[in-house]
Amino acid sequence: WEDVWTCDGAEYVVGDDDNDGFLAIREAMLGVDPTIQVGAVGVGEPDEWGNWGNEVIFAAGEALDFYIVHDYGFDESPAPETAVGRAEEMWPTIIDDVRAVLPADVPIAITEYNLISFIDGDTERSMTSAANALFIADTLGQMVTNEIPIANHWNLANGAADTGADYGLISLETNERLPTFSAFAHWTATGDELHPVDDDGELAVYPTLRDDGTWSVIVLNPPADPIARSFSVDDASSVSVSVE
Repeated sequence: WEDVWTCDGAEYVVGDDDNDGFLAIREAMLGVDPTIQVGAVGVGEPDEWGNWGNEVIFAAGEALDFYIVHDYGFDESPAPETAVGRAEEMWPTIIDDVRAVLPADVPIAITEYNLISFIDGDTERSMTSAANALFIADTLGQMVTNEIPIANHWNLANGAADTGADYGLISLETNERLPTFSAFAHWTATGDELHPVDDDGELAVYPTLRDDGTWSVIVLNPPADPIARSFSVDDASSVSVSVE
């Protein structure tokens, strides 16, 4: 879907007679600023897309400062209840698959994520719905849980397609904050460290302790039915919630 000169992971890294690859471009960038780090673009399932990810990792070797993944929940509008539960299904698998082949000292950077990969496939405007806000809130929790150091949502302000679908957190046309904005707003109000929770797993629970000593707990309910639960944080603080 893009005008590219290669679909070969190793060639992308080393280049060819007509094109500089990742290694040459990284060297030139470090020549300007030796303090920076440069990542190479992989895929969430390293053996797919013609073994792209594995070839990138092998060809880059020690020059791989971080490994880039772009991934989306769906290719087209899902049912809302499916969207809400998708983050806990997809992110642990993607991260585990990449870490299984990536050197332990190379971090993963998820520099694109959202609910739907192709905006024309979002015929139901799912990305401007509350379902996407819940998917993104749970996605952020998965990034924290799985210790992903770099995660960039696509994107802040995109502009709406003819269907009204929009990747953004803010509408370019109206400056309105779209529902997904609220996911980031809630996470911004949390503490700096995620704490372990004793729960049966039906809810997605992300407890953090703020600097002032108060708890902030983000709780999401992937199933369709309301749930009432009590759980403990750090084997000490008890919390009761009822989630629609």
